[in-house]
Amino acid sequence: YDGSSLDRGAAITEDKDWIIGDSAYWERNQRIFKRLRAQAAADGSSTLPTPNLMYVVITERRYWGMTYERLGDEFRPEDDLIRFKGEGWMVVGNPKKLRGVNEKDG
Repeated sequence: YDGSSLDRGAAITEDKDWIIGDSAYWERNQRIFKRLRAQAAADGSSTLPTPNLMYVVITERRYWGMTYERLGDEFRPEDDLIRFKGEGWMVVGNPKKLRGVNEKDG
């Protein structure tokens, strides 16, 4: 994918096959990898296409999320344990490109 065609302020969406090297994007990247693997298999190849490495400054909205669960019903909820499920950075929406590292502002 040619990242130079992505204008400043444009959203970096999954359909543009951008893999973002950050743990907050793990699930998003896995969906892209799944689609790329299916496309490679359909083309009769067992390898993924060679990536173009680019450094891009982005803006994003993210928050630290913690997930808990309590199984049971509404009767005697004090008897149902609250269990910790996980925590991590969550990204809201798609990141937007501010500029490429070697691009000039403007």
